[in-house]
Amino acid sequence: MDKLNTRARSELETYNLPQLFDTLDWSVQDDRATLGSASIDQVRERFKLWRAETVRQLNCLAAAENLPRFNYCLHVDEAALRSVVDAPAPPPPRFLIPGRDPAKYTYIYYKGYVNLINAEWDEEAGRDSGIDGRVVDGKTYADVGHCRVVADWLVPGTYWFLSTWVGWTSMYRRPPEITCY
Repeated sequence: MDKLNTRARSELETYNLPQLFDTLDWSVQDDRATLGSASIDQVRERFKLWRAETVRQLNCLAAAENLPRFNYCLHVDEAALRSVVDAPAPPPPRFLIPGRDPAKYTYIYYKGYVNLINAEWDEEAGRDSGIDGRVVDGKTYADVGHCRVVADWLVPGTYWFLSTWVGWTSMYRRPPEITCY
């Protein structure tokens, strides 16, 4: 979480929006007994329960339909965790921007990833997406309902992109590929 928060703060400062950092509300579900061995589908179902309860409590159904917060969740398994924690430091910038402090540059490093789960995906959507052939989580569909996204680009990049009309369709890359949106 420290790396994610550091990266989010840095990105928001880059976009001249540091005040948004204090509004970030990570709803972290750290239940290793239940989630430690949970499949992507099990995490998706748990997220849908969280979403229904949160939308009910906030009384925000209309707004929730279009917000990535209520349509996607992150899943960090051991491989994803290791990819972030063990990632080497990013290389130095290739160029300097006059008047900008190099210590505050934002580096997008394409090594660490997290799993992004599409809550709206179901088996029918998978079947409709076509066949890839390679098995991912027991599925051969072209769209398996989750993808790997660069951890360094989650906020605001991935969040913003998912809020556009082309969101999931354009950014989806079948695992083990990693998307950088």
